Parts: sequence; C-alpha cells; structure tokens
Amino acid sequence: MDIKKRIYFTIISFPLLISTFSIYSQIGGNVVGSNSAQTNSITLPQGNIYYCVAASDSGVYPILISNTQNIPTPSSFQQDIAICNGNINIGPNFAYINNATLFNQINPNGQNVYFVNSSGNILYSWYEGQLNYNGVTCDVWWVNIPQGIPANSNVTIYMYVGNSSANYYSQYYPYVGAPIQVLGTSQYDNGQKVFNYYQNFGNLSSLPSPWTYVYNNQNSVSFSTNYTIIPYSSSGNEGITTTVNFNIQNNILQIYASVPTTSGTSWDYISLGVGAANNKNTYFIGGGGGLIAGGNNNGAAFTYPNSGNTGKFNLYVGTSNVGSTTYNYAPTIYEIGFSSSYTYFLVNYTQILSTTTIPGSFSLPITIGQQNSGNNIYLYWVLLRSLPPNDVMPSI
Repeated sequence: MDIKKRIYFTIISFPLLISTFSIYSQIGGNVVGSNSAQTNSITLPQGNIYYCVAASDSGVYPILISNTQNIPTPSSFQQDIAICNGNINIGPNFAYINNATLFNQINPNGQNVYFVNSSGNILYSWYEGQLNYNGVTCDVWWVNIPQGIPANSNVTIYMYVGNSSANYYSQYYPYVGAPIQVLGTSQYDNGQKVFNYYQNFGNLSSLPSPWTYVYNNQNSVSFSTNYTIIPYSSSGNEGITTTVNFNIQNNILQIYASVPTTSGTSWDYISLGVGAANNKNTYFIGGGGGLIAGGNNNGAAFTYPNSGNTGKFNLYVGTSNVGSTTYNYAPTIYEIGFSSSYTYFLVNYTQILSTTTIPGSFSLPITIGQQNSGNNIYLYWVLLRSLPPNDVMPSI
C-alpha cells in the first residue's frame, strides 16, 4: 500500500481527529511484514497520535499489516519492518518498504523511530541494524504485536519518525531498543521484551544462564564487545548448549554468527541448531563422544559433516539430511522454523528449504559447536521469534 506522511503544525489541548489539522504529502512505497508486541499506554512526546502530534520536522506513517494466509499469526508475534533505499526482492519471508526518501530521514542507529498501535500505545520495538542486500541498504526493526494478526485480516500500526537528533532510546527504553552491535553499549538492548527468547553474546564476562559447555568441551569461550568466541581445537569438542529445553513449535530459531568454512574430512564438524549435546549418544554427540548431527530424531541443524565440501552446510531434521546450502565466514543469520507439519530453513531471511520432515520433539535445547574446524565461531546473538503463518510474513 502507499505510505503517507502526516505532518502536524498545531498543538491542541483536547482530543481532535487528526484529519482536521493535518497536511498529507504522498511519499509512496510498499511494505511487507508482521509482528506482535505487548502494548503499554504511556505519554507520547508530543501527544497521542490519534489527537495531536506537533512539529513540522517529524512525521507519522501508518503501516497496514495484512495477513494473507488462512491461519492466524501466533500471539504475540514479532514483525519485521524494514525501510530500504531500493528494491531487495528478498521474497515473502521478510517485510520491507522500498522508500529512499523515508530511509534518508532515519538516523543510522535507528534512534529517532518508535512504533505505536492504533490506540496510541507504544509497542516494544528492537532495531536490528542495517541490512545490506545486493547493494541495497535497509534499516530493520522487529516490532512485538501482542494480539497477533487473525487469518485473512489486517492491523494498522504507526511509525513515528522524529528529527535526526531525537533519541528515543534514552527517552522510551525499554519500549525502544537496540543491541550492543548497533549502539556500542548494551544499556538499551530490549530484545528480551520483544522476542520469545533472546540472548545477546556481546560484552559478556561469563556464560549466561541457561548456557553451558557441550560434552567433552576442551577450551573455554572468550568474550569481546560484539560477540562470544567459540574456539577451535585439534581434538575434542568446542561449543555451548542450553541446560533447558525450549518450546520450538511455531517458532523460528535464529542464530547470528560467523561460522568458519572448512574442507576437512577426518574430524572436522560444525553444528548449529536444536538438540542435546550434554552426553554421548545424543543429537549432537556420538557414541565415541565426538561432535555429530542427527544422532537421533530429536533435533534439527545446519551442519558441516567432515564432507570435504568447503563452505557447504547439510540441513538435518532428525536423522535425515533434507538438503544443503552454501555459506561463508561472514556474519550470517541462520534460522530454522518449526510448525506442526513443516520445518523451514532460512539464511539472511530468505527461505532456502521447506520440508515435511519434522523433529521427534518440539521441546529441545539449543546448541552451537564445532570440532577441529581450524577457525573460531563468532557468536553475536540467539533468539526465538514467532513463526509467521506458513512462513509467509504478513504484508504491508
């Protein structure tokens, strides 16, 4: 749909429909996406948008989010809203607006943007940062929409863009936030308010709960400002796993990491996904104690299985190798989504495979590990977000 900027010139002290005192200037652009977030009623900086918003250098952009599928989104639902300076043609799994004019109004760290619902209640939003895709740059937010979106239905939210010097992180945290990878500080990271599970691995001093080391781990991880380093060794395992199981049904697991490429055929193994790794004869640990993938039906993973194919992950669900994908050592978003009847694999928000093979359990730990790869894994964050209906992000 078209996006219209609403510019306001008058402050009034009583409720009045905004159509009375607003000037509409067509900006245009197409939006795709949908998310759910808990709403909380607060006093907005210049009033509830349904009544009055002042200052000619700021604008409110209504965004109509349409769930075109015949099933509802989960509640709550995390919606991505991306503002791009070009057309990325990324497919139906990611929502974006192609609007260079709007893109240029946004501070590069996202600090002058927040979102509200149709009642003027601020929504939890997390600014992921800038995505560069085939030469196009996008500012990417995840917005938590608490009630979700019914099947074949729409909801409208509003994007408020202040002047470039406005800082809504300091004003409205924890409703408005961004990770340390964007801001250089974790002070305004509100990912735990937005996602179903969230752990940032930047600027840590020890492994956070509920994370521990995989079976037969050889060396401790080390910590840096933007990531945690999972080292490599010439023998034995290196990696981390959770001590608790997560409900992964109707969720997407996201692991943001730089994973080394390797061509080894002996002990080289890399695995990231869901499944146990705390003992022998588990999903990620073989009978001899080494790292594997597909040891039983209870898991799913991106895995390099000492194949000799440099930069190639096999895609596992249970004990089945259901496909493969190429990868490189650059920071990459790896995702696995789970419904009751499908498993989805995505890389950088693009679906690369869907299969009717599903894991034997939807209550599983999260694991990231390697064995003899020759290089470090740099882990930025791990999160769970709600699976869009049929893995199709609602459009806007």
